[in-house]
Amino acid sequence: MGISSGSSSQTRWGDTLFRGLHKLNAVTRPDNYPIPHTDALLEKLGRAQFISTLDLTKGYWQVPLDESTEKSSAFITHVGLYEFNVLLFGLRNAPTTFQKLVDSLRAGLAESAVAYLDDVAIFSDSWENTWSICKKSSSA
Repeated sequence: MGISSGSSSQTRWGDTLFRGLHKLNAVTRPDNYPIPHTDALLEKLGRAQFISTLDLTKGYWQVPLDESTEKSSAFITHVGLYEFNVLLFGLRNAPTTFQKLVDSLRAGLAESAVAYLDDVAIFSDSWENTWSICKKSSSA
């Protein structure tokens, strides 16, 4: 199951793939978009009475790659050449790309929602307000 480097049948597909991304990441210009500090996010949540959390499970896989990046993500197996068409873990700028997307989605909720990569916390001083914000965020 997966791609093997030939040295061990125990090699996992992801381990082999990420070793291949090392060369791509070495020549990729870093995106310096800031990832929030968790202590600042926790401080913002400090006065909230109600907090709802969302985990954007597999969120990276919902972000399409542009065509030039698809070509750069190519890898070879014993059955052919493949290219990723969605954002994958291991790419140098994947975290900042995803953080930018999540920040843009919560733009109208900046005073009542914080995000750290794929984790979003919606907060308020009352359950009714928190629920209202959750409904707004799901329609964004």
